Amino acid sequence: MKALLKVGLITLLLVIALLIAALVIIPLLVNPNDYKPQLHQLVREQSGLELVIDGDIGLSIFPTLGFELEKVALTNRGQPLAQLERARAALKLLPLLSGQVEMQALELAGLDLKLVKNARGEANWEVRTPEREGSAAPATASAPDTQPASNHTADSASKPIRLSIAEIRIQDISVHYLDQQQGSEYRLEQMSLLTGAIEPGKPFPLKLAATLNSHAPRLELQTRLTAEANVDLASQRYELHNLDLQSQLSGDATTDKTVPLSLKGNITADLAGQRVQLDNLVLELASLRATTQLNVTSMSPLTYAGNIDLPAFDLNALLNALGQPAIDTQHPDALKAIALKSGLKGDDNAIALDPISLGLDGSRFNGRIALDDIANQSLRFALKGDRFSVDDYLPPKSEQSSTAEEAPTTPGSAVPAANDQQAASKPWDDSPLLPVDALKTLDVIGELALAELISSGVTLSDASLKLSAQNGLLKLEQLKGRAFDGLFSKSATLDLNKTPIHLSATVEMNGVDVSEVLKVASPGDPAARGRAAISTRITARGNSQLKLVNSLNGTTRFSIEEGALLGTDLNRLVCRAVARVRKKTLTDPAGPEETPFKQLGGSLNIRNGVAANDDLIASMDNLKLAGKGAINLPDKALDYRLGLTIVGNGAEQDEACQINEQYADIVWPVRCKGPFDSSRSLCGIDNERMSAVLTGLATREVQKKLSDKIEEKFGTGLKGLFDKFK
Repeated sequence: MKALLKVGLITLLLVIALLIAALVIIPLLVNPNDYKPQLHQLVREQSGLELVIDGDIGLSIFPTLGFELEKVALTNRGQPLAQLERARAALKLLPLLSGQVEMQALELAGLDLKLVKNARGEANWEVRTPEREGSAAPATASAPDTQPASNHTADSASKPIRLSIAEIRIQDISVHYLDQQQGSEYRLEQMSLLTGAIEPGKPFPLKLAATLNSHAPRLELQTRLTAEANVDLASQRYELHNLDLQSQLSGDATTDKTVPLSLKGNITADLAGQRVQLDNLVLELASLRATTQLNVTSMSPLTYAGNIDLPAFDLNALLNALGQPAIDTQHPDALKAIALKSGLKGDDNAIALDPISLGLDGSRFNGRIALDDIANQSLRFALKGDRFSVDDYLPPKSEQSSTAEEAPTTPGSAVPAANDQQAASKPWDDSPLLPVDALKTLDVIGELALAELISSGVTLSDASLKLSAQNGLLKLEQLKGRAFDGLFSKSATLDLNKTPIHLSATVEMNGVDVSEVLKVASPGDPAARGRAAISTRITARGNSQLKLVNSLNGTTRFSIEEGALLGTDLNRLVCRAVARVRKKTLTDPAGPEETPFKQLGGSLNIRNGVAANDDLIASMDNLKLAGKGAINLPDKALDYRLGLTIVGNGAEQDEACQINEQYADIVWPVRCKGPFDSSRSLCGIDNERMSAVLTGLATREVQKKLSDKIEEKFGTGLKGLFDKFK
């Protein structure tokens, strides 16, 4: 028995020795270069590609299974597809017996890929396998033994393959992609990948470098990356620690400026658990620096959460570094300090910044901003802030418009007659105001609460705003607060689905300073002051100033208390008329160009841009005013006929216009007519109606003198009889 075992052991050792000898001797006896024609034929038959090997083929079998190729070229239908200077790989054989894959080296150098898609959409990398004659009979296999296969599967699963590589050295790789259909061209050049020894569960150094060029648009991106990597294929876990990516970007997008870009941090991917973690990832782009922590808890479907921190940066300085033009604003310090700190969460089709803290120069906002549906750009927001000036971020006003707005409108001394020719005004602009097609795509629902909101020079405190834009319907559902030293509320709807587009709006104001309201409507000196209650409901159609003004319809009701009409002294106009009748000269100097009143009210019915007013009533100390007229917005002019009735003599009135009961019931005519932008007073005595007043006064004077003479000659009895026939 012992002899038998001894013979068997010796036999086994001889077999192993012969096998080892064969593995060592065969590469010495067999030259793989002799089989190049067979390799060329095999590649042609299987893929239709042409393989050319101009260099040597190296082969080793034991103790490592290795190969080496030099100067290899691959073409497809006569077009070059790939060229390779050198490739080498070596695999240890004995560790394979224990389920380990140990590679001594993996080298690749001088790989040049040329990927071309022609104008017909045909790609040179598409393989056309030659058709073979006949067909092979389908192979028939007996049903496998499920139990042994199951055991084999279990054994394989219990012993995962362990991969280790002494080093990876990939150098001088280039990829040229040309799409003649789309007119695009990209080049990846000077790519290299170097690693240290790769062992499961152990970190190794990783270096990657590449340069990407694009033809249209013209772009160059130089990238260098270093990291400590860890790869565990068995557990499907991959790590990059101390990641440091440095890039230089230049081209058309940066107007040929070189822009630095860097990314640092740690990345861990657990593919088995479908988890990815970005730890302390820092992105720097010119003057911008952003830090984020992000945990991907599921990759299918995608779910993630984390936070982002963006310290204050100057947007125009960033744009300048990127080679982009600066954004001009009315305030010189706008956009100089933008900061963001927020929670971050989302999935495949949604992302939310919640809670968010946003700094915009001196303003602070808190709340939530989200894209609930990324595909449809569905924006949702709810923010609270302290102070925000919309005006600061608007484009600067042109010098001409600023001069026009700031020009004084001091009333001139001349009083225009009723038929004075109106001054020419700049016509309403008929160019489109809104990008209708772009606005139709909006899907926005939002709320904004501010301690102070400034827009168009108006300060709105305790402001509350709600708006929505969906399916071509834009709604300002609510804008309310304190404005013009009173209460203000507004709502509006813009329907972009109708042709022309339709606008409707409602404005309510109570206790407001009417002079401040009028300054917004028409820059310059206001026409009145006082506390007002105003209610307006309007509709309009069109997408230009001209069309909106000409289609304006609606109503406005107003009531003003303890105020004054500015720019016109109606008391002095009446006084001048009385002095004219009495043939006396005014001696008191002219006072302020204003007419104080206790109350003024009325309504405007707006039709096609013309606001008609038939119930204007004002109560003053010595006068009572009533009138009617129209404000013509298309022509930027007004025409009002007023009637002033003297109700008493003021102690401060000029002696020349002191009246008696003879003038107490006279309605003195005044007309206000002219363009909005006139620098002269628009109001004066209505000469057309004044003639009738003078005729009535003359008739009354003749009757009085005749009555006095009759009384003198015949007594009061006949005078009383005469008075009955007056």
